[in-house]
Amino acid sequence: MKTLSLVKFRDGLPREAAWRAWAEHTRRWDGRDHPEIRMTRLTLFGEGDGGANDGWDGMGLTEWSSAEAFQAAAAWYQTPASAAHAADLGSFMDLERMLTIVIADECAIPGPPLAGEPG
Repeated sequence: MKTLSLVKFRDGLPREAAWRAWAEHTRRWDGRDHPEIRMTRLTLFGEGDGGANDGWDGMGLTEWSSAEAFQAAAAWYQTPASAAHAADLGSFMDLERMLTIVIADECAIPGPPLAGEPG
């Protein structure tokens, strides 16, 4: 099961510092508190795009071991046990603007062959 999270960094925090903090948080905190995560891919959006990103700074694509594991993690964030984890996230991310979406299905469609490559 996969989720996609759109994130906005905290105002006033240098973009590169927030990006590094996000990667470190994912390695350190998610690896410890969510062992049911199989893989997370973080993406930093480009700057100066004329508003195409609608205020989002990046996204995280997370593969969970199961839908139940994701639901258990979401419930865990509502408990006092998650306070330190959430505080670390909140040190670089605007948690009020974070949007997480469950991916129901995906389909990979390859592009056409490049010029000079066999078709």
